[in-house]
Amino acid sequence: MTLNVNKICEQIAALSNTVATHSTLIAEVQQTVNTNTNDIEEIKENINNNTSNTLTEIEDRISRRNNIIIYNLTEPNANNSAERQEADKCSVQNLITSTGSNEAISIAGKIKITRIGKIINVNKSRLVKVICNNTADCNLLMNELIKLKARPDMKISLAKASFAKDKTKIQQQNYMQMKMLMQQRITNGEQNLCIREINGNYIIKNKNNRPNLIIPGSPYTIKIPEV
Repeated sequence: MTLNVNKICEQIAALSNTVATHSTLIAEVQQTVNTNTNDIEEIKENINNNTSNTLTEIEDRISRRNNIIIYNLTEPNANNSAERQEADKCSVQNLITSTGSNEAISIAGKIKITRIGKIINVNKSRLVKVICNNTADCNLLMNELIKLKARPDMKISLAKASFAKDKTKIQQQNYMQMKMLMQQRITNGEQNLCIREINGNYIIKNKNNRPNLIIPGSPYTIKIPEV
């Protein structure tokens, strides 16, 4: 009888150990489930954030696609903002007229002009934003202004001026990244390299060949839909 009691006690002890082991395993499984649940929620949040950021970037690019930025256009000395804006418009229209392009000149009367930011340093001109009615007008005007700056008779008067498409912060960062990559390749001996923009994304291109590099891992290498 004593033997049976001892055996039963041993079995109960073994069962207790098994239950304790199972309880520990269950707790570990529960902890793993909780961790995985948190990871899943974090992934979902990241996906939602990335989607939101991408949509915001697309909207920002679309809002800028009809704009041209002019650097170093002398600020007018007019007393009020309306007079300064009118003077800026006349300056830009004179530039466009200087291109000699009838198509560009026909666009000049349709554009809107604004300075970006407030006057902080009177010795430094603010950027001028040229707003066109559509992307086609913007592209044509941009090409004509670039050709104008390259003309020998304009090298002095436009020496400090430059023209660029209106870019988002992401595009500006990507451009700087591509510029550094191109400089590295030039340092390594490559020649005739330039940076070109395709669908809002930057590539390094050999002037005599096809494009051969897009920014690796760019978070916004996207094609903006036509609107």
